[in-house]
Amino acid sequence: MIDSFSLRQFVTAIGKVSDFELDSKKSEQTSLLFKLIDTNNQLLEEINQLQSQDHITHDMQEDLDLYRETILENKQVLLDQIARIQAINDELVTRGIMNRDSKLREEQKLLDDIAEKDAENKARQGEQEEEGVYL
Repeated sequence: MIDSFSLRQFVTAIGKVSDFELDSKKSEQTSLLFKLIDTNNQLLEEINQLQSQDHITHDMQEDLDLYRETILENKQVLLDQIARIQAINDELVTRGIMNRDSKLREEQKLLDDIAEKDAENKARQGEQEEEGVYL
């Protein structure tokens, strides 16, 4: 995992930081979240390429297993990052910097952006599969 901070520890820690640091931490968490999505997308592309081979060697199978395991781990980290961003927004509401409606809109937009990235990935995978059919 990225770090061993539990969500509870994270919530306690963000309660002690300045508004500026809180905003910076939120940007950092969001950036990490989208980098993980991009990494998973790249790993999925690698998996598709390896699986399209006529013969999969032992080394290739080990790579496939590693990529799949990494994707699963990254998905857990993604869920943790979303929870942390929500915790930061909760703290911003508590401090009166953000209102509850803005928090909900922002979190929904984040989820929509994640879904859009996922849809882009699935579309890209579909294109690769179509290309594979014609090769």
